[in-house]
Amino acid sequence: ENDTAPQETEDEKNEGDEINNAEETTRKKRKRKRKKKETTVTASKDDASAENSLSSAQDSEVYIEGIPFDCTEEDVKIFFVSNGCQDVTQIRLPKWQDSGRLRGYGHVAFSTSASQQKALALSGEYIRNRYVTIQIPKARNDVAVNQAPPAQPPKCRTIFVKNLPYEITEEDLEDAFRSYGKIAKGGVRLALNSTTNLPKGFGYVEFKATEGAFEAVTRAFSKGLFMKGRKLVVDYEEKPMKGSFRSKEGKLWKSEFPKRVGKY
Repeated sequence: ENDTAPQETEDEKNEGDEINNAEETTRKKRKRKRKKKETTVTASKDDASAENSLSSAQDSEVYIEGIPFDCTEEDVKIFFVSNGCQDVTQIRLPKWQDSGRLRGYGHVAFSTSASQQKALALSGEYIRNRYVTIQIPKARNDVAVNQAPPAQPPKCRTIFVKNLPYEITEEDLEDAFRSYGKIAKGGVRLALNSTTNLPKGFGYVEFKATEGAFEAVTRAFSKGLFMKGRKLVVDYEEKPMKGSFRSKEGKLWKSEFPKRVGKY
């Protein structure tokens, strides 16, 4: 006697296919959900890492005052390095515009918080014949970002930039803003001291199109713009260019670009 296995009916076969399809769909949904969750976790870790990096950079900086006016940045660096703070990453010491000498205070950044603590312990020590005070920098209220930019005046193509490093050139300023739009020929102007011919810490950038000015101001207010550790203050320039403005070579700007004086 031969046993014959019961044949699977068409309805049973279709039902089985439907179950398999449902299970496959469920597996795919779970896989997509896991992938989305992993991506979210990775993004959160990246954001946290960025915030920790920024926090670490701020936590490894000191403010120093009492520096002898005839010192140089190298002298200040040697002071810290010789006292065990060998990982100096940045030194920002303001200078007098007329003489170029140090103003006696500034900020020094290190790559580790351990060096910051060593530096703080040096407060009261002497650099040459002056004792220096070293402390944790005050919170920077001027580095806020994500602010709403001001409304752009009609046809305005020029921006005003201040808090510039005193040692930069017009070429440096142009390089910093060329990514926001094409800059007009002779459109980068640094204000210079009439006696020393040294930069006064502010200037102007004129773009060929209004979009360039808009992009630069919007970026400054939303993300912040920096040059050599200094946060730039950027705004639209509504006033026409003064005809008495001189280039770094001493030439009158109105004689170089007569058609653009008094215009944006």
